[in-house]
Amino acid sequence: MNGKQKVLSFLFRKRRVIQVLSLAFLVMIPILNVLKITFVTGNYYSLRIWKIEFVDPLFALQDFLLTLSLNRTLLLGLIIPVGIAFFAGKIFCSFICPYNLLAEWLRKIFPGKGRVYPVHSRRYWGILVGWLILAALAGFPILYFVSMPGQIGVFFSDLIFLKMVGTESLIIVVLLALDVVVFNRIWCRELCPVGALLQRFHYKKGLIVSYSEMDCVCSMNETESPCVMRCPIHINPKSNKIYPSCFNCGECVKECYFYGEALKMNFMNLTANLTPRYQLRKEEPIKKEEM
Repeated sequence: MNGKQKVLSFLFRKRRVIQVLSLAFLVMIPILNVLKITFVTGNYYSLRIWKIEFVDPLFALQDFLLTLSLNRTLLLGLIIPVGIAFFAGKIFCSFICPYNLLAEWLRKIFPGKGRVYPVHSRRYWGILVGWLILAALAGFPILYFVSMPGQIGVFFSDLIFLKMVGTESLIIVVLLALDVVVFNRIWCRELCPVGALLQRFHYKKGLIVSYSEMDCVCSMNETESPCVMRCPIHINPKSNKIYPSCFNCGECVKECYFYGEALKMNFMNLTANLTPRYQLRKEEPIKKEEM
């Protein structure tokens, strides 16, 4: 494994750490602002670190639909988020989004039925178009209420600044309960407009999960395959149609290290398996020569 592959493997091994730090960052921002420390302000709707702007593309698009004018500040704030989405798809969802972290934690408590869901790209993009039409017709920022990364940031701001919580807390709790307990992560898999818009910018030769059937040594039964069981949003990584639902978390690739390394992360001309820092299972990794 060369240096670039090691860096890629290291980042994906630390995904949970990055997720927790992202959540802690949201809590830290209003605390710093209360202390009059303002080098960082905002939340995941719109964030400023020193003079660098980060804007949620959905937030910017909604502003355009409501005002029919282009805001220079919002446009400049799109450069980094859109650039990341271009090369890595909706990796924001799997590494940064606090809603996904909470949903993954809840999923450990409520493991669900173990179902596997097919990816319907037309339905996926149709839902995004539906959200945008609704935003244009509503006449008020309705997408504000369904952007979970932003809502969770507002929740912490209200709690720390105002010592109270608003309607966003009810929206978050209800959506998490329905999404995790009842609908098996359908929000992140199909309904979330934030992730869907990010995925529209994804370059097809950017970061993707690839599968080699020749190297696969585990069960072909969808519900019994270790990689499928590891997927946070219940899709089959061995299908050639995991996008646009897949958010490149790399969990299936990490699991596949023990089952022939048939799944890998591809980025441009770089291919890497995600070698774990320590063994997550008692079994020895399966070597290809033993197949």
